[in-house]
Amino acid sequence: MKTTRNGGSKMLFAGIISMILITVFVLTGCSPLLGAIFTPTTGSTTRTTGGSSPETGNTTPARPASTPTPSSVSRPVNIASGDSPETATTLIDVAWGSDGSDISGDGSGTPATGSYNVGGAGPAGGLVFYDKGDYRDGWRYLEVATEDAGQAVWGANGHKLGGTSATVGTGKRNTEVIMYYLRNAGETGAAQSAQLYTQGGYKDWFLPSKDELNLVYQNLRQKLLGNFSMGFYWSSSESSDYTAYSQRFSDGRQESSTNMFSSAGKSSNQSVRAIRQF
Repeated sequence: MKTTRNGGSKMLFAGIISMILITVFVLTGCSPLLGAIFTPTTGSTTRTTGGSSPETGNTTPARPASTPTPSSVSRPVNIASGDSPETATTLIDVAWGSDGSDISGDGSGTPATGSYNVGGAGPAGGLVFYDKGDYRDGWRYLEVATEDAGQAVWGANGHKLGGTSATVGTGKRNTEVIMYYLRNAGETGAAQSAQLYTQGGYKDWFLPSKDELNLVYQNLRQKLLGNFSMGFYWSSSESSDYTAYSQRFSDGRQESSTNMFSSAGKSSNQSVRAIRQF
């Protein structure tokens, strides 16, 4: 009987102690198990931006990728604003005004739209003499003025400028290369006469390259269009220190003699007919 009574007393005492502990834990929130069940989890949500380590804190949506900085866009060389002729070879070939600020030459800032035919009228009232088939590099068509810009020497006699080309699409750049020299040397010449020419409100005319001038002859003069003289016309393509390419419109002969006294001598007076791109 003694053993049973002692065992029961111990069990009763242990039960009372357990109830007290449980009550204390519940009232104080100190129970690890109960705390894990009833205590809310604190902390921040996590977000990850593409390719970087997780960032903690806000739930703000991921920042979009930054907008790329546009690449610098080159404009055509404008000698009046201080460009050098060397930069002409690296500039994007786009339509430009004589002051380097207008893509169309008519103040609109946009290229001409519509369809044009070789032999027909262009936006400036000139005659279209070339269509390259699509609009690239700021232009598609070439038109020539309906009258001469007078006669002039080529200029730079005795000086090899370099940097000019004979191919179609280079007359505009050639003109600026020539003008750089003429302005600094205090000379006048065929390139200046072409650049100062205006027609139909357009001021973006230039002296044609050798191949551009030949297209004028083939597509217009041979069809009796354009009111051309039978003499020589200057191109903007240089051939030597003392000569530049010119073309006789009576028969289409292109002159490039190294003889400074020939019809291609830079100091000889020849006709000037300006063209423009659009």
